[in-house]
Amino acid sequence: MRGSLFAVLALVLAPTLGTAESVYFFQTGQEPGLNTMARKKIDEYYRTILSMSSRLQYVSTDDVRARAAASQEKASAQPKFNPVLDEANNLLWKGKEAVRNKKWETAVQPLSQALDIYTENHDILRDLDNLVDAAFNLALAYFEAQYTDNADEKIAEVVVLRPDLTFDRTTVSKGFSARYDEVARRVLNKRSGPVTIEAGGKAVDVYLDGVLRGKAPVTLKDLPAGVHYVQVFSPGYKAWGKRFKAPKPSDAKTFTATLDPDEGGVAASAAPADSPQARLEHVPDSGEFTGGFRADARAFTASSGAEFLLFGYTSKDGERLQYNQFLYGAKQDAVVDAGYVVFEGDLSDLQVKVLILEDQLYTAVSSFASRKAVVAVPECYRKRAPAPVVAVVPVVTPAAAPVVTAPTATAPSTGGTVSSPVVTGPTSSPAKPKFTIVPYKSGAAGAAAPVESGPAWYTNKWIWIGVGSAVVLAGAGVGTYFLLQRGGESSGYKATLTW
Repeated sequence: MRGSLFAVLALVLAPTLGTAESVYFFQTGQEPGLNTMARKKIDEYYRTILSMSSRLQYVSTDDVRARAAASQEKASAQPKFNPVLDEANNLLWKGKEAVRNKKWETAVQPLSQALDIYTENHDILRDLDNLVDAAFNLALAYFEAQYTDNADEKIAEVVVLRPDLTFDRTTVSKGFSARYDEVARRVLNKRSGPVTIEAGGKAVDVYLDGVLRGKAPVTLKDLPAGVHYVQVFSPGYKAWGKRFKAPKPSDAKTFTATLDPDEGGVAASAAPADSPQARLEHVPDSGEFTGGFRADARAFTASSGAEFLLFGYTSKDGERLQYNQFLYGAKQDAVVDAGYVVFEGDLSDLQVKVLILEDQLYTAVSSFASRKAVVAVPECYRKRAPAPVVAVVPVVTPAAAPVVTAPTATAPSTGGTVSSPVVTGPTSSPAKPKFTIVPYKSGAAGAAAPVESGPAWYTNKWIWIGVGSAVVLAGAGVGTYFLLQRGGESSGYKATLTW
């Protein structure tokens, strides 16, 4: 079934004309506070479609690494994943395969082992999606194997970490759905006291349960009662994490993150922290297509061989998710808006909308030279900030050191595996995206602003009032002069003027 679907998609994505252009797709960014599982599912499916497209040549991270390895003759020295997390990923997919085949007791062992590894290494996980995925599938396996107490325990763990989690109920039994809802109600009725995260005065990123909650110090209130995970990331330092049980409503907890210098351990990102690629990896979250962005983009396209760079951003649109995409062209050295779509909150329209995104991307690549360049932070990013950052013509400046990102390894998709649960968070209704743009000109950073001129002088009524007054006064003066002259002659009368 899945193979036939991909075959149909391959036909749909077949080329119509021209040579395929190469595109590198950076990991999709997201609005702060938005859970990552839905964004991750869109990102993974979009990559699948791009990798199958014959209209566009998809440049993967593996392709970039292989190219760099070949040029440096160090292919064997560049591992793809952290070996510990790679093992956990393999166990997770093995357990999910057993769940798909309804081999419940067989699934328990690999899922338990995967969950243990994720738990022990939670401090280097940027998000906890795989951890939650392992706990959810383990709860399902326990329930169907009639280990009800164990199932309740794992369901409670999932609910604490993802209170708003949704999943495809057609893939599980009605009994499990009812049990999940019952445990969730019981867990969410219990709340906790405040938890404060400090970092010795450093304004570092603080994540709770894999979701960015702001800069330290951060006080987290009204958390679901249960076990939580807090992580702190800062450029130049190793990731710091803590697993803790939420305090009682009448109590409070404070944690101080200890940041140790990063010497290239497992917390380091795949790309060097000061490399153009590492800096570009933060652009999808920030929308900063100005400043030093173009210098980094030029360097990365030259080293990776990609002609275009694709950046995506997911944000809330009421109960739905809005996905905007932006495209950088190496030849034109500019960024353009490549379109957007709006997904249903449960991603029931995932396949159709991703195909639309792929078509928008192909259109943007084909018509890039005639499109308008984005020269400011796009509206879909600026709406989240209290004070929008407005930029003018991009100026190449040295970029600040990026945040060191702990790699989250993702095992290759296995045919027929159970889909990961989709998480949807509290939503709002943003306005339709609007971008600050100027017409793109080849070889130029941006178009010059038009020179404004004021209204013509002869349209000013005060000028004509002044002219009229002057004429009246001049006429009165001339008349007075002649009257005075006649007053000196013998005319039979005398005129006296009184002012």
